[in-house]
Amino acid sequence: MKQKAVDSVKNSFSQKIRGHLINSDKEKYLLKTSNGNYVPRSGLVNIDTAKIEKYFQGKVPENIDLVAKTFPMIIRNFDSGRPIARLGNPARPILETNSVRFPTAALGRPPSPRGSCFWEESVPPKKRR
Repeated sequence: MKQKAVDSVKNSFSQKIRGHLINSDKEKYLLKTSNGNYVPRSGLVNIDTAKIEKYFQGKVPENIDLVAKTFPMIIRNFDSGRPIARLGNPARPILETNSVRFPTAALGRPPSPRGSCFWEESVPPKKRR
């Protein structure tokens, strides 16, 4: 049972990414101690690891050494609040030129003035007894 727990931690996304993240920007993630050793800034490393995990949707990339070079850019885009281009549908413009229509918010209906769900408007109110 303990061995399973140890293996799951070793194989987690954060453990596989951690070293690559620290090496991508050593000045940001390493703190020099009074005796000259370097220790990782765990809080900052954990926060940025979570951002990268969200970007990759929990899946470790194949060429982690190559992808690690993009970590600072991914974190910078995440912090700036700009949408990340990867999240869009790359096939959408091609499909739209071939007359495929995609639904808009609330299945093409404008939002309700009351802020309720779109389907509540079409259901008549219940009669009280």
